[in-house]
Amino acid sequence: MMHCFPRLAPVFLGATLLLTAPALAQTTATVLTGTPTSLASTNGGPIYRSSASSTYLASQFAYVFDGPELSVAGLRDGDVITDVAWEKTTSGTSSRPATFRILVKNSTLATYTADASFAALTAGTTEAYSNANYLVPATIGLVNFPLTTPVPYTGQSLEVFTDWNMSPTGTGSPSTGSFLWVQYLVPDKILGFAATAPFTTNLSPTSNGPSSLNDIRPKTTFTYTRVNGTKNRVLLSGGAYPNPTTGLLHLPLHPAFAGHVAAATVLDATGRVLRQTSLSSAGTLDLGQLPAGVYLVRVALGDLTEVHRVTLQ
Repeated sequence: MMHCFPRLAPVFLGATLLLTAPALAQTTATVLTGTPTSLASTNGGPIYRSSASSTYLASQFAYVFDGPELSVAGLRDGDVITDVAWEKTTSGTSSRPATFRILVKNSTLATYTADASFAALTAGTTEAYSNANYLVPATIGLVNFPLTTPVPYTGQSLEVFTDWNMSPTGTGSPSTGSFLWVQYLVPDKILGFAATAPFTTNLSPTSNGPSSLNDIRPKTTFTYTRVNGTKNRVLLSGGAYPNPTTGLLHLPLHPAFAGHVAAATVLDATGRVLRQTSLSSAGTLDLGQLPAGVYLVRVALGDLTEVHRVTLQ
């Protein structure tokens, strides 16, 4: 599959392709499964804080989002998640810093039905966000967390974990008020626990310790970049094929661009440019002189760019 973007620059982190791009290259997907609760709540997190004077200074939550609901929200296999946001309804803010982490993993789970430890749940996760001096803002609306390690989505379920621990030192109230978040009623999609200090207690599907969870889950918005997929205009007709290839790669331009000449760039897994050439509407590219491996082929015409990951045998 492919995706059309305004001209993008690839950035490689290990084997993961990210894209530096203008804002319009990114899209949001908000999961709205279930029924909105009549009142916002702190019970389901992502950060538990019920009042300015509350003694609860630590919370952990686990959320599972199954493949069908993510598909309805707009996420597709191959999308790269760059931000996670939750919707806050109060102006409460932190009075002292806290450590806040977001961990994410692709999964085959669809529900949570039993207690589990945070350590067991987060095995195999990517620590996507970590801030040792996080202050909850007074923002009413989406509180966004740009991920320091973006997460490629593989098309099944996603599990998202939050870990919040506020410093016990300091004078006065730890916050100016409660942190209330928009929640949706949806069965078996949450585990949580909150306490007055860091804990190793199992997370529960029914109670976060001080309060009931009652099958709630906070409204969650993912921002993603689509490396592959179809959106707006299609530059190539039929994509890049055959893939895998033994050498000859077909990249025919869409009939709308008949008579035009595109620019084709071949890059290796480190982002190093190996070859640049022109591509006619018939669109063939011979990779036979390169050693077997995985390459990225970028095709650009005007303000459109498509990037295809190609395996050369």
